[in-house]
Amino acid sequence: MIKKINQRSHFNYSIIVLNYNSEKTFDRCLKSISELDKFSCYKSSTNFLLLKTKIKSKTLQKKLLKNKILIRDCSTFRGLNDSYVRIAVKTRKENIKLISALEAI
Repeated sequence: MIKKINQRSHFNYSIIVLNYNSEKTFDRCLKSISELDKFSCYKSSTNFLLLKTKIKSKTLQKKLLKNKILIRDCSTFRGLNDSYVRIAVKTRKENIKLISALEAI
């Protein structure tokens, strides 16, 4: 759910607040992925999870793309390599689709 909050001050601006369906959804996704043998999961304070994978990041990215799932290859991030990807925690339905695709790999 996205909420738009208007605040009046000297400047007019809007703040977009993203509620990624509560911490329950986030924690459920984190737990499910962590239980898979090929992945280690790092908790985040955002709606993204950093995964360490035993599969090369570009290979994983291509396999998930076949299921219309986009992930971020983190091999160009400072301090990371081709063993890391970033995923977004989304709706329950989308998370189930992602977890099922990861289990199938």
